[in-house]
Parts: sequence; structure tokens; C-alpha cells
Amino acid sequence: MKKIGLLLVTLSFGIVPMGCLAQERPNIVIIYADDMGYGDLNVQNPDSKIPTPNLDQLAAEGMRFTDAHSSSGICSPSRYALLTGTYHWRRQFGIVGAFGKPFFDETDVTLPQVLKNIGYKTACIGKWHLGWNWKFKNEPSGRVKQWGRMREFYQPEDVDWSQPISGGPLDRGFDYYFGDGTINFPPYAWMENDRFIQLPESVMDVHNVGFDIDEGEWEFRPGPKVEGWNPYKVLPTLTKKTVEWIGNQDGDEPFFLYFALPSPHAPIIPNEEFKGKSA
Repeated sequence: MKKIGLLLVTLSFGIVPMGCLAQERPNIVIIYADDMGYGDLNVQNPDSKIPTPNLDQLAAEGMRFTDAHSSSGICSPSRYALLTGTYHWRRQFGIVGAFGKPFFDETDVTLPQVLKNIGYKTACIGKWHLGWNWKFKNEPSGRVKQWGRMREFYQPEDVDWSQPISGGPLDRGFDYYFGDGTINFPPYAWMENDRFIQLPESVMDVHNVGFDIDEGEWEFRPGPKVEGWNPYKVLPTLTKKTVEWIGNQDGDEPFFLYFALPSPHAPIIPNEEFKGKSA
């Protein structure tokens, strides 16, 4: 993650009209982009080749901070720091791998927990990448050569899919979660709250993903996936769920939404309507 993620966090408050900021509990939406460059936004760089009119409008009508920093330049540590306000190195370095354990310590207090305690409805939609308490039946039984070396990986039969999976967003202060964990890590399946909607029964073939990927096919890791998994549907599905969740809020209670986009992190998979218009 680049520090632009924190910029988008502050920009997101522009969703709320300035007059509402004086209210006691405004709605809060954090849009956390993945690997987005500081100069990709027009508002940050007039010479940017990517039109970003909606984000520019958020900056113009809300508050914009120009000196925000992440404690790390990669995924898991920066997400942990954002949600806890704690330096990531107090817990661990590096990213959480596929089927990795939670990044958090049980003493950590998170932003959604604080907001939930004062009456907010809280949701996380998108990329989590902070680990779960997975239950396994076997040691990794899969083997594949990738990046010049043999890699072990869990196959569907190695994982106990029958139980709720703890340690994720629901245990960190979120009332609701929907996402696929990490777009390029297994399991390649949709999770809602702490269970999978459809259970993985096949394995991602890292040498033949099955789709034309503009760039970054090498990013996919081997592991369980559901039949018919289509990476091109990830962003549209997450966006639809986000709009639905906001629309379902009754207006009487404030809400906090952490919308964690897997884009523009590789693999680069713009849908046809966006080709040539985004990174």
C-alpha cells in the first residue's frame, strides 16, 4: 500500500457536506485504494493521465490533507496501522500470507470498535488481508512450481470449511463483512461475515488462470477456488455490495464503512468499460 491510501481516507470525509461535520456523529466512509500512486489523482497532479473527477470533487468539497504517511509500503502492515493507530512493527513485519493467522494482538483496539461503542453501524467490504483463524484438516498437500521453486499449498480437502472462521472483521469491531479476502491469494471465494457463500472445490492453476490478464497474472497464488471464479467480477461485485449496504442503512443510526479496494494492485484486470481509462 502506498500512502495515497491514507489520503483517500481523509478525502472520504468529503462525502459528508461540510455543514454535517458539525453534527455529533456524521457517517464515515473510508475508501482505501491498493498501490495507488500519489500522483494518479488529478487533484494531486494536474498532469495525471487518469481522469478522477469524483475523487477531485471530494477533495474540493471536503477536507484534503497533503502530508499523510503510512507506517509501511505493503498491504497488511498499512491496513493494521490504519485500523488501530499502532505502528505495525509492534506486532509483525511483512504481509499475511495465504491462510495466514491474524495480524492483530487481542489487546488491540480498532477504529470500528471505538465507533461501534458510540452507536455506529460498521461494515468492511473488500480486501481484508489481515488474517483469520483457519481450521485445517491436513498439512498442505498441494505442490506446484512457481517463480522457479516448488511451493506447497492447501487444497480444498485440507481446510475445514464447515465452521465459522474467527479472527477476521467480525472480531475486530465490524458488524458486517463481505469480500474475497485478497484478490490474488486463495481461497478464491466470496465470504460473507465469517462464512463462505460457496465452498471451494477446485484449485487455481497459476500457469493457466483461465482469463486474459493485462498484467500481473504471476501474482495469483495456488490454492482453493470455487468453480467459475472470475477475477474480472471482483471489483463490480464489491462496488455493488457497497452501494447496497449504504442504501440499506435506515438513517437513524450513523454508519462507518471501510471500503477496501483490491485495485490497482496487480493483477491488472480492468473491465471492458474501463479499459484505457484507468491504471
